[in-house]
Amino acid sequence: MNKDGKIYYTLDGKTPTNKSILYKGPITITKTSTLKFIAIDTFGNISPVYTRIYIIDKILPKVISTTPCKNQKNVSRNNALTVKFSEKIKNSTNYKKITIKNLKTNKYVSITVTIKNSTIYIKTKIPLEANTWYNINIPASSVKDISGNNLQKAYNFNIKTGK
Repeated sequence: MNKDGKIYYTLDGKTPTNKSILYKGPITITKTSTLKFIAIDTFGNISPVYTRIYIIDKILPKVISTTPCKNQKNVSRNNALTVKFSEKIKNSTNYKKITIKNLKTNKYVSITVTIKNSTIYIKTKIPLEANTWYNINIPASSVKDISGNNLQKAYNFNIKTGK
């Protein structure tokens, strides 16, 4: 306020009045809330109602599907693999540790990884070996949602290429 007075607020979306909670210092918001507040100066003039919405997101991203599917056989040796998440994601601390491993040779395959909305696209730089099992590893904290919630547990799945 630029004048002497008091600020009153609500956290339940109701319109505040001079009977609402008196602002005295920092407000702790622990769940999604609608903060509404007014200022009343010493002459009784009431400001417009100001509204701020705070969204508290504690839901962690999780894998909802992969293409190809877990343990799928006769997979194309050239197509990109996709891992779809429950919400939009972005890269996080262990993003560069996403891997594809040849289970016959125990060697890692050279890949490029990109994210678009809620999906990771993994493309191999050369075709995969024929009739071979591969492990795809998405480490914990390799991606996070828009609110900063990290993937908490690594996600692994195997596929087997065709001819």
